[in-house]
Amino acid sequence: MEYIALFATTLEAVKYRRKLEKLNIAAEAIPVPRELSSSCGIAIVFSLSQNPAPIVDQSVRKLYRKEEAHYILVLQNEESHN
Repeated sequence: MEYIALFATTLEAVKYRRKLEKLNIAAEAIPVPRELSSSCGIAIVFSLSQNPAPIVDQSVRKLYRKEEAHYILVLQNEESHN
């Protein structure tokens, strides 16, 4: 499954991409899709065949699963930075 993670800051997005790469999960920084707004203009997209919950940390503001042309919200972190 393809996931898109949103962040409050660009720095958090960059750090999260590095974290995923250290876990051998291919990740790419992309502009936040227009359907998904965020205070940060960068999102991290990655694919994972298992539940993403174990790799999601506090920096992830929202996590969406992409299904065809739709985005499904799977996690919203209330404790992330505004």
